[in-house]
Amino acid sequence: MSIFAGGHVVMKNLINIDPKDAEMFGKQIVAIQHSLKETGLFSKDSLASLIEKVGAMPERHYILGAPHESGEVGHWQNGSFENISGKDMLKAVEKGRMWLQIQDLDLVAPEQWAVAEQVFAELQEKVPGFSYTKLRANILISSPTMRVLTHSDCAEVVLLHIQGRKRLTLFDGG
Repeated sequence: MSIFAGGHVVMKNLINIDPKDAEMFGKQIVAIQHSLKETGLFSKDSLASLIEKVGAMPERHYILGAPHESGEVGHWQNGSFENISGKDMLKAVEKGRMWLQIQDLDLVAPEQWAVAEQVFAELQEKVPGFSYTKLRANILISSPTMRVLTHSDCAEVVLLHIQGRKRLTLFDGG
């Protein structure tokens, strides 16, 4: 079955996980190959359109963050982008030191939400014992030089990196 989302065909097999990695999923960090970029839903043009849509909404479904101008570690400032084009926002993120998290994809981005649902359905098919109680999906767009300080996410996270470089430092929770 393929999902058709706004003129985009979302492929049947979005993820490819080695059977050995599938056995280790949830027990250790594993790499999963995916084809999210090929859907076209995460291209610069698609993201620019989504940014404009979200910026124009009366409710705030995003977080825009940058290090505080004082430079103090751990201090952040938030912003908004209601009066900037999506393409200009992407350029600002690309050239600056900031990140933009588009939240609540189920409410604001039905096409990308369909992809998230499909990825998790495929994980349930391909990973023995994998289950989840509530799916939340966000899109994080960050500057190439942006660093996020050490933190702990309160929920289990599946990170699907689409383009650019991402360096993670992971700590054993045991």
